[in-house]
Amino acid sequence: MFSLSQKIQLIYPDAKPLVDYIVMDELDNRGEFIAEWNLDVPQPSAEELEAAWEEYQTNPPEPPKNIDEILLQENADLSFQVMVLEGEQVQLKQEQADLAFQLMMKEVI
Repeated sequence: MFSLSQKIQLIYPDAKPLVDYIVMDELDNRGEFIAEWNLDVPQPSAEELEAAWEEYQTNPPEPPKNIDEILLQENADLSFQVMVLEGEQVQLKQEQADLAFQLMMKEVI
């Protein structure tokens, strides 16, 4: 189960705990509560926080990729781009050769 602060982060991921809001628990069995709210947006209700938690459980974010996976994907993308550019280079060289041949046939060069 997420803490109240974690649920707030689901709704406002850029909010800074202890700066933008303060969550307290007075250990009187009433649980956590928002003691201070310093954001320029409405303080979320208990229902909104619970809905965010339920949505998170239903549709959790994808875990971040590790650096090896990221680098492998970037390498594959770059390799593909190189292959495309090399193909275009071959095509341009052929067009250049064709143009040179046409100019020679017309005795321009």
